[in-house]
Amino acid sequence: MRKNYIFKPYIPKNYGNSDLGRLFLVGDSHYIKHEEKDLSNFTKDIISEIADYSFIKFFREVGKIFNPSDYTEIFSKAAFANAIQVGMKEASQKPNIEDFKTVEPALKDYLEEIKPNKMVVFSKRVWNYGLPQNISWGEYVETIVDQKTKYEATVWKFNYQSGVCHGIGVYHPSYPGFNSQKMKSLLDIFFSREYL
Repeated sequence: MRKNYIFKPYIPKNYGNSDLGRLFLVGDSHYIKHEEKDLSNFTKDIISEIADYSFIKFFREVGKIFNPSDYTEIFSKAAFANAIQVGMKEASQKPNIEDFKTVEPALKDYLEEIKPNKMVVFSKRVWNYGLPQNISWGEYVETIVDQKTKYEATVWKFNYQSGVCHGIGVYHPSYPGFNSQKMKSLLDIFFSREYL
């Protein structure tokens, strides 16, 4: 059966072997500066060499949320994919409407394949524009507000054929003022909740 994604998700050998269970981390988009012959394995290739990518703020800051002394650790236990299924030429390039239309079908297929129980989308623009609020397979659950940091985010429940995943949409690490420790405080609230 044909998948609605171009970039295969990265699923590590130790997926699910953490206190966080089957966690799926979702980024915004890939930046592809050179001609790539195999886009399907692009995500896997990047993550398998993550220790060499400390210069990429996204991986460094997301990883520090989970382990400040070893940003690579979470990527050995959590699945990862980027939501937008079009490679951007540079970080400043903005996705267009057609690019955002690739998000919903790709995420639905990712959920079926990865079978996570929780998902963190590190991109408010993907969360707000790529996952329209009228999707039939998702529903609003709550808004979490961290009283200490004043960070807040919405939580949604996503139904897929073989299960349910609760997801939260937060800012991308390139967002001005992004702070990994403040984000950790907000996500700790999300991870502590037991959703049905």
